[in-house]
Amino acid sequence: MEDVKRLGEALSPEELVTDNFYEICQLSADKAAHLPKGMLDAAEESVKIRQQSVYCAIDRRCGIISPEKDLIRSTEMYELIQVADRCFYIQCPAKIGVVLTGDGEVCLIDSGNDKDAGKKVKKHLDAKGWKLKAIYNTHSHADHIGGNKYLQAQTGCNVFAPGIERDFTEHPVLEPSYLYGGNPPKELKHKFLMAQECEVKPLSADCLPDGWSVVPLPGHSFDMTGFRVPGDVVFLADCLSSRETLEKYQVSFLTDVERSLETLEKVKSMQAEMFIPSHADAASEIAPLAQANIDKMLEIAGKITDFCREPLCFEQILKKVFEEYNLLMTFEQHALIGSTVRSYLSWLSETGRLRMKIEENLLLWERA
Repeated sequence: MEDVKRLGEALSPEELVTDNFYEICQLSADKAAHLPKGMLDAAEESVKIRQQSVYCAIDRRCGIISPEKDLIRSTEMYELIQVADRCFYIQCPAKIGVVLTGDGEVCLIDSGNDKDAGKKVKKHLDAKGWKLKAIYNTHSHADHIGGNKYLQAQTGCNVFAPGIERDFTEHPVLEPSYLYGGNPPKELKHKFLMAQECEVKPLSADCLPDGWSVVPLPGHSFDMTGFRVPGDVVFLADCLSSRETLEKYQVSFLTDVERSLETLEKVKSMQAEMFIPSHADAASEIAPLAQANIDKMLEIAGKITDFCREPLCFEQILKKVFEEYNLLMTFEQHALIGSTVRSYLSWLSETGRLRMKIEENLLLWERA
């Protein structure tokens, strides 16, 4: 934290809210109290602490970057790492796949969280003399599609996305609207949840480069898709979280519990030379991590079931989840974790473990 304090004291208020600072100082909300008061005041005045975080590099759905990585230097981020003869990934908060397809052309798997991520990707491509042919989005969350607009404008590349993910990518306001359950307030309309619009084509087998295959991975998002590419490398998107995230932040975002569990069971049985999860380390063996994610999901489901020994409304259940896992309640986390808890409630109802009832104009959940 001393490096952060010195950095904050050295920067002007204007510099504190630039993406340069964002790259260098990635702080979760519980670290904000350690910042110098002048730095915190400047950040709060300019960006309202970005929903209780000072320019935090958070995957808002898979948890905060693991503790040992809370401070990440820009020189360590966006490194191009080779994993097979023609396959690379860019190390960043949501890994970006880079696959050579021939004649100096490359395709990306996702594009990072914003325009600046797109600029860093293009810098790598330009340095190698590679031409960007297409971006294949795994799903529509902003940290995976945020670089689309910039890269498409700069290169004219095509962007492909699967199923309903295409609709969310073309119309990003659908994401905060889905999370909120209505027209979202301005507190949810920011780049961490709502990327810029871009032109998107539907993903199909016909549009894949030679040697690529689609790996359906629904659950975290509606029609999330991974890719198996030449070199027997599988990009797994957000279907699982790292052990550090599971242990520290516990509740990972999802839209469908049943499909998430089915996806994780499928991933457990997969074989590949290398697996590239977006928010966990690349690994040649993925089954143990997939099982750890399954175990955590079942634990959460069990706790929610136990909370409902007595009839509870949704807000009471959500409060208990936050208290059980020592989570920090913010407006944004209310939307994200709240959406996830609703998905658990639906699954527990569908599987006969919970039932709902209306009493005194309240929707209550209780054990069946």
